[in-house]
Amino acid sequence: MNNPKYKDIINLPHHVSKNHPRLTIEQRAAQFSPYAALVGYDDAIRETVRSTSSKFTLTEEQTVLLNQKINYLTEHLKDNINVTIKYFIPDTRKEGGHYKKISTTIKSIDPINRSIRLRDDSSLTLDDIMDIDSEVFNSWYV
Repeated sequence: MNNPKYKDIINLPHHVSKNHPRLTIEQRAAQFSPYAALVGYDDAIRETVRSTSSKFTLTEEQTVLLNQKINYLTEHLKDNINVTIKYFIPDTRKEGGHYKKISTTIKSIDPINRSIRLRDDSSLTLDDIMDIDSEVFNSWYV
């Protein structure tokens, strides 16, 4: 069943280049991957689909309670009270962001610059804080 046209070369050994290393299976497969005619289009689609949350506006009651907690913590900084802070992180690429919780102690509170410095020397803006929780506040709720 051999084709007589190729009889002279059919049993020759496979050529191995001295200048170019043999491609891996992944490299060979990449040669046949689909061509991306619109560079960045897939990234744009992924970015559009990526969800963000809107920043909630605190009610007047929530703002008053949060301010009371911040004032209490300001007066008791040396007590190293463990707190859990829920805060908003704005998205750098599109409108919105996401919420994060961190458990830590507070090093300092700067009412003029409206920021809180945490145990790890990172800081949060007071305007991005949605809630502060701690065991010391449990007696506040009736």
